[in-house]
Amino acid sequence: MTLCATTQAGDKDQQDGQVISARRLSTYNGDITLNDHARVDAGIHVKPSKMSWFSGHARAPVIKIGPNASVGGDLVFEREVELYVHPSAHIGAIRGATAKPWPGAEMAVEKD
Repeated sequence: MTLCATTQAGDKDQQDGQVISARRLSTYNGDITLNDHARVDAGIHVKPSKMSWFSGHARAPVIKIGPNASVGGDLVFEREVELYVHPSAHIGAIRGATAKPWPGAEMAVEKD
């Protein structure tokens, strides 16, 4: 899911067709991308995968917190993820994952 296009986040504000705010994002297996200036007020939660015996090994979801995006609240990961955070992003505490440097940018994550 990409915030700034469309999202399953439920409550959201829109301006000129762009989602600019969501209360909370959660997923089991989906990727999440927060584009420029996107805002999530109550954190991100990646829940444990609900895999069945025939679904095989699922890849880790990719979570990208882009330039000037903000996540108020914690980023909670109950399964392996690939987490990328842009240096200009504002985020809460990270639990269950380690942020990797945004491709092409030095890592200097600003935590609120």
